[in-house]
Amino acid sequence: MTVDTSPTPSTPTLDLPPDAPSDEFLSQLLRQSEQQKVNIHTEISGWLQELRQRSAYDVTKQRMPNRKDEEWRFTDISELLGLKFQLPPSEEVTQDAIAPLILPEAAQSHIVFVNGIYAPNLSDTSGLPEGVYAGNLSHLPLDNCYEAVKYIAYQDGDKELFTALNSTGFPDVAVLWANPNVVVETPIQILFITTVEDQPSFSQPRGND
Repeated sequence: MTVDTSPTPSTPTLDLPPDAPSDEFLSQLLRQSEQQKVNIHTEISGWLQELRQRSAYDVTKQRMPNRKDEEWRFTDISELLGLKFQLPPSEEVTQDAIAPLILPEAAQSHIVFVNGIYAPNLSDTSGLPEGVYAGNLSHLPLDNCYEAVKYIAYQDGDKELFTALNSTGFPDVAVLWANPNVVVETPIQILFITTVEDQPSFSQPRGND
């Protein structure tokens, strides 16, 4: 399996429409999403920009839910609306720190994301069989990458507010890929770690299998 280990870091710019949300909370999250840096194959960077732009547009056409909405009548998010979020800082997490979180049966079949960013130095997939990939989108072989983005870009509920917001600024994607007729008996663990800061922060990881 050939792996491209040279993704291109970039920060795509969002062209928000003039009727961007007047809701300050949503506006804040959109601004934060725009600042998210992503690592992705140069060949599909245009696809990423299109997805982010389309999702940002979907966000601008909506408002934050409240308890007057049927689906949210039992959920009070008023405290959330009072928070000022920042992008998570780059944090150094050690193997010793995550060791208690790794399942024994996934000691050689786990991938780790820290604050939404894939951490290959903390991941171990040496126990997976040939034809199985566990990692992130930028390290997925390019031929498979074209197929994977179809599932990431088009899925049920992609216009829902929080799904669209996630698509506007996700910095990385967790990917599980198995070639046809490959049997995977080894459990695969995906571990998302968020470091604790005094200032509220948010990350927008994405998963695809």
